[in-house]
Amino acid sequence: MCKVWGFVKYHHPAFADPTTDADMELFELLPLVADAGELERNRILSEWITGLGEFKENKARYDSIENTPDCRLLADLKWIDDSKVLGRELSDKLKSLRYADRSDNRYVRYESELLDCSNEKKYDVKYSAISFRLLALFRYWNLIEYYSPYRDLTDKDWSDVLTEYLPLFVDSDDVRSYRLSVFRLFTELCDSHAIPESSFIFGSRYIPVEAQMINGKLIVKSIEKYAPLGSTGLLPGDEILKIDENRVRDIENNVKRYVSSSTKAHRLRACSFYALESRYDTANICYKRDGVIQNSLCSTVPVFDIYPLMLKQDDYYRNLGDSIGYLHLGGYKEDMAIYDSIEKTKAIVIDLRTCPTNDVFGLVKDYFFPDSYQITTLTLPIKYLPGYFKKCDQYFGKGNNTKHYSGKIIVLVNEETQSAAEHYTMALQAIPGTVVIGSETSGADGNVVRTYLPGGILVSFSGIGVYYPDGTPIQRIGVKIDEVVKPTIQGIKEGRDEVLERAIEIIKESGS
Repeated sequence: MCKVWGFVKYHHPAFADPTTDADMELFELLPLVADAGELERNRILSEWITGLGEFKENKARYDSIENTPDCRLLADLKWIDDSKVLGRELSDKLKSLRYADRSDNRYVRYESELLDCSNEKKYDVKYSAISFRLLALFRYWNLIEYYSPYRDLTDKDWSDVLTEYLPLFVDSDDVRSYRLSVFRLFTELCDSHAIPESSFIFGSRYIPVEAQMINGKLIVKSIEKYAPLGSTGLLPGDEILKIDENRVRDIENNVKRYVSSSTKAHRLRACSFYALESRYDTANICYKRDGVIQNSLCSTVPVFDIYPLMLKQDDYYRNLGDSIGYLHLGGYKEDMAIYDSIEKTKAIVIDLRTCPTNDVFGLVKDYFFPDSYQITTLTLPIKYLPGYFKKCDQYFGKGNNTKHYSGKIIVLVNEETQSAAEHYTMALQAIPGTVVIGSETSGADGNVVRTYLPGGILVSFSGIGVYYPDGTPIQRIGVKIDEVVKPTIQGIKEGRDEVLERAIEIIKESGS
């Protein structure tokens, strides 16, 4: 039922018409199919397709697309050929629909070849209504089946995910169990862009410190960034053992259960953030400092007060001495004067352990490239063929750029390096001589597609596939790293940035 409904939703020309509502069609079909045997089910579904209206086939048009070397099918369409399960009539109709002459679809639109799925209804649902819960599962499963460029990188076969979660959604008949089932479903995509509404799971308040998972321990990284929001009594280097009654290991297990991650690095990063979320105005923190276990009762703050300070970075450029520049792309604002400063350096350290601002694009795209270089290969969804993606090469730089930066480039990365930050890292790696140091990145690149499930639950996932020019993926792996360098607990206590220190050493060793 789920597979047939989703296939028809994205393939039948009737769904270009805004008056034909796929959700309402499903709601009418569910009670008819629920208690039907296989033969009756197939008859009902076949008649439903007929009732949507006639359509013309244009197989030659789609064959010409399918047979190009840059076209790749990710969705599993073999099931529509299975006449033993579907019956001959239903199977034949689905095979014809695959080549139906269609143009637009009300549920999937394209802006500059980027997918827009925002035209789905949110619904203020009654969670006791099983039809809405099944709609959530069916909508999400089919959206990923046909429009995720990384559908083949999940840990489980995507059809097995549907089989596993169907009874879970049937039984999730209250607000909390339903939403937690949805968040668990997100994790099956193994995509760091599939972000849940974490405040529902872990709490809407926050302990105002920065923390980092190091060697399996939750370590206080800094207290300065959130100091304006209040004091916690913690210091850099403290190991947090327990928050209220929640041990760090239990928190990590909850993060793994409800937060989608492409890589282990992202999961540990998520743990270091969500561990500090709370449902209460105060938090009792058990921590270890210099071998001594202590406790601190501190006030929490609204989590939304954290976000502006988290992203704030005023000092985006400074000189490190010996003609070495440091550029933090999380705080960069478009600044023409910066070019003069960088031009005077013999080497530049570009910090991408952050979320880059939009202003970065022009600086990275042109200034650092001596010529036009291929930086990535992208895979984009094909508008008229759900489940198919086409390859295209992406280039940065201008041909024969005489004003490019000529010094050595060192790029810093870690678990905070995700999406645009990973993309810019890949771009800079295309420049001969660039060195990338740090630790495993988030492994989630491509634009973020957003839509909604019943109950107003926001869905997001990677919408474009991104690969190195040689075809190496970064999804679920992260960017290529030339030298792995990780912070230590002792370094945090001493207030050192050991990754940056190593970057300076590399520059000096190279004689730049």
